[in-house]
This record gives sequence, C-alpha cells and structure tokens, in this order.
Amino acid sequence: QQQQQQQEEEVRVPRREKQVVEEREKKEEKEEEEKKEKRKKMRRIPRSGAPSVIPPEEVNQLCLDLGYAGFHSKEHVAANVFVCFGATLVISILIHFLLGALKKSFKSLDIYRQRNCVTYVLELIYTTIVLALQIEYGWNVVLYGADVNTNERKGLSYAAVTLTTLYLFELIYRVRTHWQLMVHHFIAVGVLLVAFASWFDYPKHHAPIIRMCTVFVLHASTEQLCFFALLAHRMLDHDKHANFLVWAHWIAGASSYVIKTAICLVTWILWWPIFTYPTHTSYSWFWCWVFPVLNTIMLFVQWWASSIFITLSRRVKGERERPHGSGNPAIYKALLREPRSIFKGPVSTLSGNHKGGITQQSTVTSPCDSELDAQEAGGHYQKLT
Repeated sequence: QQQQQQQEEEVRVPRREKQVVEEREKKEEKEEEEKKEKRKKMRRIPRSGAPSVIPPEEVNQLCLDLGYAGFHSKEHVAANVFVCFGATLVISILIHFLLGALKKSFKSLDIYRQRNCVTYVLELIYTTIVLALQIEYGWNVVLYGADVNTNERKGLSYAAVTLTTLYLFELIYRVRTHWQLMVHHFIAVGVLLVAFASWFDYPKHHAPIIRMCTVFVLHASTEQLCFFALLAHRMLDHDKHANFLVWAHWIAGASSYVIKTAICLVTWILWWPIFTYPTHTSYSWFWCWVFPVLNTIMLFVQWWASSIFITLSRRVKGERERPHGSGNPAIYKALLREPRSIFKGPVSTLSGNHKGGITQQSTVTSPCDSELDAQEAGGHYQKLT
C-alpha cells in the first residue's frame, strides 16, 4: 500500500505541474487574442462615414494600452513644441546662410528684410508640410465628419504642433511685426490650443470640432503663393523682373481673396451644428460664442493681407512705367516735398529785403549721396514741373 501510494503521488505531481503550465499557456493565448481584437477595432472606419465600432472615449485608452500615445499626447505637446522650436532655429540659421551664398543682393539688405526673407522660406516649407498632413490625415474627417483613428490622430497633431511652432518662432524672430499679423498668429495658436484641450478632455465630442478646426487651419496652410511672391519681391531685381513681380503679386492677392473667403464660409457652415447642438462641456462656450468672433476677425485680417499684394502689384507696375532711372520712390517724395533738397552740395537761393535792395544768399545742404542721382532727379523734376 505504501508503495502504491508513493507511485500515485509521483504521478500526481507531474500532472499538477503540467496543468499549471497548460493554464498559463491558455491565459497567454487569451491575452494575445484580446490584443488582436483591440487591434482590429482600431482599424480605419469605412469611407462612408459609418459610426465607430467602439465609443470614442475608449479610443484614447486603447491608444495608451497599445503604446500609441507619444508625440500627440496632451502631456507632451509643450515639450514637442520646444523641440520643434529648437529645430526651427537651426533651420533658420541654415536658410540665412544659403540665401547669402545664393544671392549676393541678400547681404545688402538690412537685418529687418533679411529676417523677413528667412521667415518667408520657413513659412513656405512649414505650411507645405502642414497642408500635406491635412490632406493625408484630415480628408476623412473633413468630408465625412468621422471619428479619427490612431494614425489620423497622430497626423493632425503633427500639423498642429508644426504650425504652432512656426507662428511662435516668427513672432520672436522678426525684427518688427505688423499688429494685423500678430492678431492672425495669436488667433490661430489660441484656437489650436483650445482644440487640443477639448479633444483630450472630452474625446467623444471632438469629431465636429476637429473637423471645423482642420478647415480653419487652411487659412495658414494655403499661403504658399503669398510667401513666394514676398520672397521674390525682396530677392529679385524690380527692373529686370517687373512683369513677373506684377503678376506674382496679383495672382497671390486674388487667390488669397478667393481661398480665404471660401474657407471662412465653410467654417461657418461647420460651426452652425456645434452652436445649435452644444456639447455642454467646459469648452462649449468657446466654440459657440468666442470662435465665431475670432473667425470673423481672421477673415478681415486675411482680406487686409490680400489687399497688400494687390497694392504691391500696382506699385511694381508703376515703377515699370516710370522713366529709366526713376525707380526709387524716395526721390519722387523728395521732389514733391522739397525740390531744393535733391541737389548735392549747397544750393544758392536768393532772399532779402526788396525795399532796401539788399539781397542775402543762403545755403541748403542736400541729403543726396550720389551726384548721378542728383542729376537724374533734377531732370525728372523738370519733367514733372
């Protein structure tokens, strides 16, 4: 009996160990199947805009569980903007060096215009990146109003961080900034920050807001023609490329008028459902009442910017039609304001008391630096008078 009990005990121990191993394997297989199911649920929703398989508030948690949260996480936005800001500083230094090496006239510009040229190149690069990200990751949201999946979430976050970095860097880098441009940049950055907060704090109500903000950001990501025209205005010779500059400015201004007005109208259309069916969250007051005011201000600022290009087109056209050698508007202003100041050196003028017959000679010192400019300006003044 003892031997039999020992034999039974020896048989039970392996069976128990084997059972533990089998249970562990079953548990691992079950966890793997659950993980696969989660991955299946995270696939892109149909193009028809059908409702998501799972509630949107679970999407963020699934992103965290699967390790997808990173660059686009709310907690990392400030750090990522700081990293992008440093990268933008390095890129701006390289652009400044390349412009000086490629175009000798760049070095003759003052620091204000040099930094403006660097800013134009930066904006050309960054806005093109933002536009590409919007097309790649935002078209499904804009066209169908669908909830975003993980990849779209990342892509739109990259676009928002890139644009925020560009505008903050530009406000600091420029020597002087028009107040209209400051208003434009602050509105864009403010809307993006509130969109980020409402997206992460109330994920199940984010789809209409993200849809509207994706369209709103097109105000910034469709300005490539404008920056190209401004860069050409600073870098090209106005006498040699007058026709090109006239058409570049005119096309930039006209296209800006049309595109910005269309974007504003579409944004108003997308805003109306948000206003009529508010989400009653902590940010609903902003989207219902503050955003339409900002959207209207943005439209007027964009119209102001568009009018500048039409004015530049007319100015270059006027310079082209003037006589040769009269391309400097400053000479014309001096002529109209004080004709005597255009000549180099002292200019004699007669004045005195006619009753006594005494005539005094006075001198006027001219600020004109070049004798050739003085001669040309004097000839043009005679033509004008």
